[in-house]
Amino acid sequence: MTTVHTIEAGDRVESEFFVGSAQVGQFSDLSGDRNPIHVDRDAARAHGFPRAVAHGGILIAEVSRVIGCELPGAGSLWVSSEFEFLRPVYVGTQLRLAAEVQHVSPAFGLAVLKFEAVSADSETLVFKGSATVKLLSPQTPMNSVPLGSQTIIVSGGTRGIGAAVSRGALRLGASVIALYRSDEEQASAFANEVDDEPGSVRTVRCDVTSAADVADLFSELGDQPVHGVVHAASPTFDDVAVADLAWGHFSGLLETYVSGAVSLVQGSRERFKTHGAGRVVFLGSEVTMQPKAGWTHYVTAKAALAGLARGLAVDLAVDGTTVNVVSPGAVHTSDQFAPGAKSMIRSATPLNRLVTEEEIAEVVLFLLGPGGSFMTGVDLPLSGGRVFG
Repeated sequence: MTTVHTIEAGDRVESEFFVGSAQVGQFSDLSGDRNPIHVDRDAARAHGFPRAVAHGGILIAEVSRVIGCELPGAGSLWVSSEFEFLRPVYVGTQLRLAAEVQHVSPAFGLAVLKFEAVSADSETLVFKGSATVKLLSPQTPMNSVPLGSQTIIVSGGTRGIGAAVSRGALRLGASVIALYRSDEEQASAFANEVDDEPGSVRTVRCDVTSAADVADLFSELGDQPVHGVVHAASPTFDDVAVADLAWGHFSGLLETYVSGAVSLVQGSRERFKTHGAGRVVFLGSEVTMQPKAGWTHYVTAKAALAGLARGLAVDLAVDGTTVNVVSPGAVHTSDQFAPGAKSMIRSATPLNRLVTEEEIAEVVLFLLGPGGSFMTGVDLPLSGGRVFG
């Protein structure tokens, strides 16, 4: 069970407990401390005490119980203390112990508590001190939701690599929200194609470069959970010579890849936190490691997306959210490469073939599932054995 500590300075609890001969006997057996002044009334009187004196450790044990069970409670670890016994506590005494939070340091996960114990019948202060407590957070897997029970947003989810990811997730029983920018006919055809898969699909027209569209998307989702985001949306682009490059060649791609990614993550973050973790996967490209002539604008945008993933991986780690990139090479069905270029890439690939959309989807699904729980900030190249310096 997850323990969440929400204590603050001023929080206070009190407990009453009786220190009788039974408690002294149990503590003597447990500790081996059979000092006669604790267990023998006559020995205590001989040393100037009217009755047997209870072990101080019994009071310390009550402090430990309060720390572990009441304030801060389960999941806390007592790390240091300073106590003073002001008066002897005699066997047969009813005590009242008060604990109050003096200071909380969320950055270090520490709390300082003040303790005071009084004799319940005389209101005499017999014990005081302070304890520093570590507020522990349980270490749990980042993803406790099986992939088949997840709801996943897939941008560009009705065609190409995005459609392959959507199909794979649906096959495993996930709920998929497949986004498309404008091709309603293609989106409808995709929805009909996967209608008999175990999972459920919902196609939504959403231009991820439009803040209004993304806001409408999350508004329409209502209270529906979101466990993962796959950003596969990709506009078409042309080769551009360096002499002809203008900011417009970069901005359109950056708006889709980077701005779109940020909007989807921002919209999903609170839903991730509600369920204890989230998974984000961006579709990168091998060309960031081996650029192609005429693709400077595309390489720049995809490199920016990879940088975004590394930054988000650090920023969202506090939520238990992972952010990774999958960077495939030329896809065997892609028309972005000329046939001659695809043949050259194939010949330079040790596996002697090009990657398929289904293979890319399998890696994405791995990162969304239990296997990806400790991977974040990673850019996975699907290069078929080609190595880049």
